[in-house]
Amino acid sequence: MRYQAGNMPRPCDIVFCFKPNQGKHIDGFAESFVQALEDQTTAERAKYPATYQPPKPEDILINDAAAQRISQTVYKWRNSLSTAEGIQLPQATTWARSKHLCPHTSNISECRSADDPAREEEQDDGYIFGCPCALPFKERKASAFMRRRIYPDCYTFYEANRACFFHMELVKTLLLHGETDTVLRACSDPAIKDEYARWHSKGECNCMPQTLGWDMVYKFALEAYLVLNIIKVFPALWEPAPRGKKRNNTPGALREADYRNTAMYQYMLGLVTMDITTPATVLPHQEFFGVPDRHFSDCFRFPADIAVKYPVFRKFVKDDKATGWAAGTGTEAKKSGYVAAYKFPYGHLPFNRFLNLEETVPHLPSSQDIAQVTLILYAKRLPTELVIPILKLADYDTPRRRLPIPHDPLHAQNRNELNKYLELCWNLLVRYNLLAQELGEEIDWKGMIFNALRRHVGRPPRWELYKIRYRRNPERNEYHFLNDKRQTTHVAYASSC
Repeated sequence: MRYQAGNMPRPCDIVFCFKPNQGKHIDGFAESFVQALEDQTTAERAKYPATYQPPKPEDILINDAAAQRISQTVYKWRNSLSTAEGIQLPQATTWARSKHLCPHTSNISECRSADDPAREEEQDDGYIFGCPCALPFKERKASAFMRRRIYPDCYTFYEANRACFFHMELVKTLLLHGETDTVLRACSDPAIKDEYARWHSKGECNCMPQTLGWDMVYKFALEAYLVLNIIKVFPALWEPAPRGKKRNNTPGALREADYRNTAMYQYMLGLVTMDITTPATVLPHQEFFGVPDRHFSDCFRFPADIAVKYPVFRKFVKDDKATGWAAGTGTEAKKSGYVAAYKFPYGHLPFNRFLNLEETVPHLPSSQDIAQVTLILYAKRLPTELVIPILKLADYDTPRRRLPIPHDPLHAQNRNELNKYLELCWNLLVRYNLLAQELGEEIDWKGMIFNALRRHVGRPPRWELYKIRYRRNPERNEYHFLNDKRQTTHVAYASSC
């Protein structure tokens, strides 16, 4: 691979060199990656009992310690879902700070679930969140793990599966925090195991994108893990300027050749932080990259003046009367741009313009910011009873950004957080590979690596990384790597024979 500077019509990107032995090298990399993943998965599974006793409905699967560890994360994605269109999930008003857990252990009127009683509507599961706590006590019982998905009509998924959807987000949160033992114990029940397998890849209905399943977690983790590790191989794109040259290391400033300007990085950033109505999937990526919820979506809107300086955007400029966005005053219609995310010309805009294309990214507080503001409030002699609501009103009650230097993951001062994030991405791959094996599901890791490289690493026009010869068994699909213009090939199977 090599760095390609932006030069119309080519984007700024990292591209393949298309050397004669490139196919063998990529195939060898994928084989080594998958083998390391399988070895780590085997070692991880050995940490837990080989078999579990199937739980009873009243058993508490999420103990107090685990509930304390995950409640803040649940609080974040519950509040995100409370403002999502069509989901109708009530906002959580409290989350488990230190010793505080949901106290509604016996009062059914405050924390109840109408899973079994006669429903008023056929397409409504009747679930009621009568408890303001982020993680209601009833959700920690095995009975919550035993819910079955209802197959509703189109556009009625959330009404019919409010409780089941909430629980699957909770399962993703458990695996995010490494509570694998809880999930494995739940999978010892055949009905739960079958239901989790059905949630591998799911959407609201068959005619909509399949983005609600737990497969999206490991797919996004793989995308981020590969892209950031590839960029680390090119120090010139992220290291400070050498001595004798003007340094440009202020927060948010760009280097002359900056990895954040590449199509590879911009595409990955928009993908893993995208609004896909399953916030438990994208939350760790949004917090690491410092991108607020719903900032990126499956389409981009932008003002038409961008096309003046960047002609590649001209074909996406449309009349607002057609798009219904940013309408002009009176009868006059402005011009605006509208393009699907998969067609967006990544790498043609400088990073700061790309990041703030539709809306300016607000300042998101880190844990250091919250601690500093808290000290200032206490220095004003304010009591705790006032400090806590003030922080909440200012959106400073929970950290929403992890990087000390925002929007520059490879900055020297962000190195510790970058290593933690890459470790988290790898651990997610291991945990979900373990879950897939427990459920008897197959994950084509090798094919996913090839596809990720094809999406993120640039190539000359009309050049392809590989062609696929499909087999009846998907695990036997052949990937023919095209190494140069003579299209010499190297064949690799999707998995070892």
